[in-house]
Amino acid sequence: MVAEQAAQLAEQAVLIEALRVELEALRRQVGRDSSNSSQPPSTDGPGATAKAKAAGQAGRQRSAGAAGRARRKQGGQPGHRGSGLALVATPDKREQVEPSGCGGCGGGLTGAPGTAASRVQVFDLPSFSLAVTEYQMMRRMCGCGHATSAMTSNDRASRTTRICAPTSGSPVSQCTPVVASSRPG
Repeated sequence: MVAEQAAQLAEQAVLIEALRVELEALRRQVGRDSSNSSQPPSTDGPGATAKAKAAGQAGRQRSAGAAGRARRKQGGQPGHRGSGLALVATPDKREQVEPSGCGGCGGGLTGAPGTAASRVQVFDLPSFSLAVTEYQMMRRMCGCGHATSAMTSNDRASRTTRICAPTSGSPVSQCTPVVASSRPG
């Protein structure tokens, strides 16, 4: 009898441990939402907005984040070296932007002496325009009564059936075949 009870106690201890591990996993899973995991906000339950509001109000009252870290402002942090387009020495086009009037009295500034206070360079992609060439195959009537039509040369067809454009981030152009022909029936 004692041996049976010891075996039953050991079996129950194993079952209790398995249930405890499962309970911990379920509690972790229930506590997950888009704010503390990689889940998208669409997977948050209906109570997530109330939870987020309560957390937001509590977050305003304290300066530390949920994990005890100090909250950082959005964007680049102090000391971070940014990257972007560098100013060019000789831009393709240079325009002077004049102030509309004096910032102090509102008077006109036409003809007043001045210097460039600052400069901004805007990098624009050139506008794309497609050149379309139509080749009309002429039909001529000979004095002998025979009608002769011009034939398309392979050189013309190869030049007019592709559109090439640079792809973003790649120095290689992508070409798309375009077939647009009209033949009189």
